Amino acid sequence: MARKGDAAGMEDVTQLMQAGAPEKETGYISEARLRLAQKDYDAALDILNKLLEKNPDSVPALLVKSDALAAFDKALELDPQYEPAMVNKAMTETLAEGEKMDNKVKTVEYYKDFLMQNRSYVQYFLDESLRTSDRKGSMPVTNGRAISP
Repeated sequence: MARKGDAAGMEDVTQLMQAGAPEKETGYISEARLRLAQKDYDAALDILNKLLEKNPDSVPALLVKSDALAAFDKALELDPQYEPAMVNKAMTETLAEGEKMDNKVKTVEYYKDFLMQNRSYVQYFLDESLRTSDRKGSMPVTNGRAISP
């Protein structure tokens, strides 16, 4: 069994829980908490959004999701210019209940591709959204909400 601070052991436990009772949320909630502890917020939110798609009234999933949003807030409190937290928080908050982020998320190497090259991740995100949008003059973030340029 896993001991405190044993991430690999916790991964094994969550996989066993999911395999043993895939219809129960417990293993997935545990994995989402583990991902939050590892600061892998996108993975945690993906797991939680899948749970909420199946059961929009899942109190544990809603509570853990609020923890993820609080982590974005904490990151921005510590560094108000931390662009990955800005973008991820905005994307998460604009999702409709049960909507997935699957096709909206790209993995980027923020420090290498943006910070070290004096590029703005927020500007990149906006430009990419406009480029892939079929609507001229506005940027659909998600859920039909738009930000005008």
